[in-house]
Amino acid sequence: MVQQHRNKQLYIYLDLHGHASKKGCFIFGNSLKGEEQAANMLFPKLISMNCLNFDFAESSFSEKLMSVKDKGCELSREGSGRVALYKATGLVMCYTLECNFQTGKRVNHLQPKVVVKTGEIEPETPITDHSSKHYYGSQTPNYTIEVFEDVGRAVCFALLDIIEKNPVSRLYNTQYRNLANLKRDLCITYSLLPP
Repeated sequence: MVQQHRNKQLYIYLDLHGHASKKGCFIFGNSLKGEEQAANMLFPKLISMNCLNFDFAESSFSEKLMSVKDKGCELSREGSGRVALYKATGLVMCYTLECNFQTGKRVNHLQPKVVVKTGEIEPETPITDHSSKHYYGSQTPNYTIEVFEDVGRAVCFALLDIIEKNPVSRLYNTQYRNLANLKRDLCITYSLLPP
């Protein structure tokens, strides 16, 4: 992977894990500084804007999670893929996507999907429609294959949004309207701008 990075063939590293104790689908990312941290947080924020069941609020970008030792095996997270690859390459977008086996803490509100070329609204699927049977009577559903597949699709949509090639994007219907405004908002919200 280091060689691929040197050859400019590595854009993102995403490790997939199941999580038994912490609820939700979320990301562990590395702790960076300033605009690099905003760029680091941009991808998971876009996932949350494309998926009812991905919880950006539960995502963590703390320095502690880059070095803490796991209970039982006493191995440091410095040996995890996301931390090791970042330290070897400086690649900003290195993540671990964690999904609980059963359920989450909250469900997002999604903006409509807009077909970029025509401006038309694309209809929701049952898994992206908050009023569908998946969410009936519950704020957070029990996770099913459909929920996990939707998280996977949202990862792909977020990648398309981040390279500004998404033909059907929710971003244009948000308060941000574009990627630059979203990144600026992350900088302001998390005090990532220089004083």
